[in-house]
Amino acid sequence: MNSKLIYHTDESINGGISPFDEAIHQVSNNSKELLIACPYIDVIYIKTFLHKQVNWRIMSDVEAWLSTFQGETREDIVKFITLNKDKIHHYKNLHAKLIIGDSLCLLGSANLTRMGITQRAEMSILLDESYYIKEIKKWFENSWSSSSEINITELKNYAQRIIKTTPILEDQNSHLNSDAPIIKSKIITPPKKSEKKASKSNPKKDNEPWNGRDFYVSIGEGKHRNWHDCRKYSFVSGGSKKWCSQTLNHLSPGSRVFVYIPEKGYVGAGIVTDPTIRVKDFTVLVNGQQVPILGEQLVAPQMDEYVNDLDKSEYLVRVEWIKTVPKSQAYWEKDLFTNQNTACKMRCSFTIERLSQHFGLND
Repeated sequence: MNSKLIYHTDESINGGISPFDEAIHQVSNNSKELLIACPYIDVIYIKTFLHKQVNWRIMSDVEAWLSTFQGETREDIVKFITLNKDKIHHYKNLHAKLIIGDSLCLLGSANLTRMGITQRAEMSILLDESYYIKEIKKWFENSWSSSSEINITELKNYAQRIIKTTPILEDQNSHLNSDAPIIKSKIITPPKKSEKKASKSNPKKDNEPWNGRDFYVSIGEGKHRNWHDCRKYSFVSGGSKKWCSQTLNHLSPGSRVFVYIPEKGYVGAGIVTDPTIRVKDFTVLVNGQQVPILGEQLVAPQMDEYVNDLDKSEYLVRVEWIKTVPKSQAYWEKDLFTNQNTACKMRCSFTIERLSQHFGLND
């Protein structure tokens, strides 16, 4: 293969696969180690190809990285860096954007964000000349050596101190005119896992027939939600992004939910009693009267942050708890089912069996 330029085509502009995403997967698919230098990174996006890598390192201007994102997205970045502390270095004022594999290197203007990969007019080059790749790797290693490991305490303090301001137009419909096309490309969808026969060696199997009742629900704790509030006021919730809340619509009265806290374990099971509702309309029983939950003293300090935003608002689903435990008593064992969605059908009989036993459910 010869080196080639990477840019959006008529096909990708009109909804085809992003050529930048294709090139990134091409670099990562053929590499035992992946080296990344980029100031602006979407954690959810890079996980689409990093999960295939055993060895990888990222060098970024972490101050710029954190400052660009807000809310739970920034919190996700802090968690990602904390979990991968030894693989990530801070290089102040870094502005290079490149991904180096064993035999290919992609470098250019595109940041590693969904916007940069799928919706912006960018230009990059996919290199396969060994001479240049060797030189770029040398640059990366020298830069890595002169950059800094990240102090997690300082990282968290810095993330909390950042204040980001966004210009506000007096007329929100005011824009500069441009005849340039609007890019609407998409990333590669990972292939679905092939069906496998259930076996003791594969207890985490999650493609079994659904029993029509059980759901998995993830409670990502933060400033917008807390498990203590969920237990006390009988609900599960999601929000801050549309895709975080919309899966709650799968739940309906009579559904049984198993609740999981990321990196902790399972903390409860219950029965859904009411459809999804926006937080500003959710009421709870206090001293015999129904009152707005936002009027109560909640552990989650900013559950109302996006109360008037249909897409970002927190959405709640009322649940009658069968059994719950504090976060400190969360239950976990190897091969229990987890998922990145807020809610999804629970198809893993191994997990249902284990949780039913642990929480004393009568199936």
